[in-house]
Amino acid sequence: FTSSRNGWYALFIREGYKVRGDSVRGRSESMKMRTVSIEPPEVDKAHDPWKKYPISLLTPLYGGGVEPGNPDHEVPVRASSIRGQLRFWWRVLNPRAGFAAERRLWGGMSEEGRDHSSKVWIRIKNISWNPGHSVVRCAEYGRANGRYRGYPAYRGDVSQYALFPARGKLNDGRTAIEEQPRHIIIPPLNFELQVRADDEQYENTVQQVLRWWTSFGGLGARTRRGLGSIETSDLAIVTREEVERAGGKLVIRGHEADSSPIVAWKRAVERLWYFRQGEDVGRRYSNGRPGRSLWPEPDSIRLILGGSYAHPPARGAEIAFPRAIFGLPIIFHFKDRGDPPTTLLTPLGAERMASPLILRAYPLGNGRYAPAALLLPGYRRFINGLSLTLKREAGGEVRRFVSPVDWQPGQPGSIPALNGRGDDALQAFMSFFGER
Repeated sequence: FTSSRNGWYALFIREGYKVRGDSVRGRSESMKMRTVSIEPPEVDKAHDPWKKYPISLLTPLYGGGVEPGNPDHEVPVRASSIRGQLRFWWRVLNPRAGFAAERRLWGGMSEEGRDHSSKVWIRIKNISWNPGHSVVRCAEYGRANGRYRGYPAYRGDVSQYALFPARGKLNDGRTAIEEQPRHIIIPPLNFELQVRADDEQYENTVQQVLRWWTSFGGLGARTRRGLGSIETSDLAIVTREEVERAGGKLVIRGHEADSSPIVAWKRAVERLWYFRQGEDVGRRYSNGRPGRSLWPEPDSIRLILGGSYAHPPARGAEIAFPRAIFGLPIIFHFKDRGDPPTTLLTPLGAERMASPLILRAYPLGNGRYAPAALLLPGYRRFINGLSLTLKREAGGEVRRFVSPVDWQPGQPGSIPALNGRGDDALQAFMSFFGER
């Protein structure tokens, strides 16, 4: 359901539900609803107020259905989800507008005597895809010596690092699969997005928001890591100069352009992996095998918890969590015996914080795509207002960091990934992303 100036109306009725009078009856439940119109107010039929945009999926879509993390085999694209994405990008472009201005355009809960209906209508038409071919499992667990391998083998057209939440789960002995890897939707998937605004002023605003969404947003979950990326031929791509004028930063690796958007996307995500885990940047390696982390978080946890560990803190280690600004929560799991228990770093008073960093395949034209990284306009507020709490997975707060001064490194030059690349981990990554 979504709201209109006439109240609540159904975008679609799922299979198994029938409309009878003033109620919607399903297999096991009944819900009363008021009688409403399913279209916006009548307009001049001679002038079609709907703007139509052909949309194509570029990279695998994760989720997108009613159930989080799962695709919908019947309705893979939902107007309500796109509305939420557009509302987010409107906030990015209008950081000082306030909630009242947002509600005037996008709507909100009605109050007695006041109507807060949306000035924008969205609908999906002409979805073209093949569910039997496009809905696939992102990975499969293989077996060796009577047990399942610890990590599944991912499809070649997905990024393992971007899709790690979809990997599923094995039991402790790796003898059974407790949760299978998730299904995703792979291209091609095309549809027509139809958008209507009340007047020309709103129409221009919404078109600008649509440009940013199609340039850097997408469909489903984990769009900030490039999943569900889209494009349209009817809207100009947002340029580096426009991003800078808005207060953001866009870095494009044009020398790695490819005819495949999936290849370009995977290369963008690989740069983030290398920044966080790569040899002599994020981690030491020995004989090709990953060793001790070069980031301060593991030793910070050892220092905070105290005690004697198999790998004691390095000499001169400081308590710092610079990777917090890449998005939260972060789960710190030590795999060796004699190391600290699993801990969680979360924003104070909340369960998660979305990343201000977006990775994706950026269209260059002529069928070419380049790895790109976008630092959202106003990202500094993610840092300046961020308080953290470190908790044991088993329960109980360990340490609280009430300001960035408490968790940002005092000596960033001692961290290889940050040395000479910027004032914080996000700026450092953007510099690293642009390096050859």
